[in-house]
Amino acid sequence: MRVRLFARTKGSGPTPIGDVYSIKQQIEGLMDESDKQAALERESLIKKSFEKIGKSLQIVSYDSIWVDQSRLGSKKKSVIVPSFIFRIKNIGVSPMKDVIFKGVFLFQDNEDKLGEGIVVDLKKSLNPGETSKDIVIKSELGYTASSKVAFIKNIKNWRKVKVNVFAKQVNYEYVLLGVYPISQEIDGVKVVYQLP
Repeated sequence: MRVRLFARTKGSGPTPIGDVYSIKQQIEGLMDESDKQAALERESLIKKSFEKIGKSLQIVSYDSIWVDQSRLGSKKKSVIVPSFIFRIKNIGVSPMKDVIFKGVFLFQDNEDKLGEGIVVDLKKSLNPGETSKDIVIKSELGYTASSKVAFIKNIKNWRKVKVNVFAKQVNYEYVLLGVYPISQEIDGVKVVYQLP
C-alpha cells in the first residue's frame, strides 16, 4: 500500500504534497524478522560494550563542585553549573584509549534532567592497573542567580543533583559506570556559617 498527501486552502481544490510514500507492512506491537534481527544486534552490541568497557573501567576517586559559567556581558547574573571530577582505573586486561565519557545531571527528587556534558579522554593509552589523571565533566546547564553570594544564601532551597556517568568507545554503546551525588559547594566561594 502507498499513500499520497494532499492539502488545500479554503476555496481551492486539493493539491498533492511531496512524493508517494510507502506504508510499512508491519502491525503495531508486532515485530517482523528485520526488527527482531535489529533488536538482537543491538542486544549483542550492548553486551560487547559491557564486556569491553564496563568490565575494564572503574571510577576510583571523585569530587564535585559547582563552577561559575557566567558569560561576558552578563554582569547582572551569575550562572553556576555542576562539575564532576573523577579518576578512572583500568581494571581490565588490555589498554584503554580514546574513551568518551558522558555525565547526565539529574535532580534527585524527581529524576528530571538538568543537563549533560561529554568529554573525550584517555588520549594516551591507560594500561591495565593504571589510574588516569583527573577527568572533568561539566553540565551545559545549571542555576542562575543575581550573584554567587545569592546562591549561598539560598543553599537550603537548592534541589539536590546527582550525575549518571557513562563511558564508551567508538563503535560501542554507552555503559553506566556509576551514579554520584553532586555537592552543594561553589568553586571560589567561602561559606561562612553564622550562629543564630
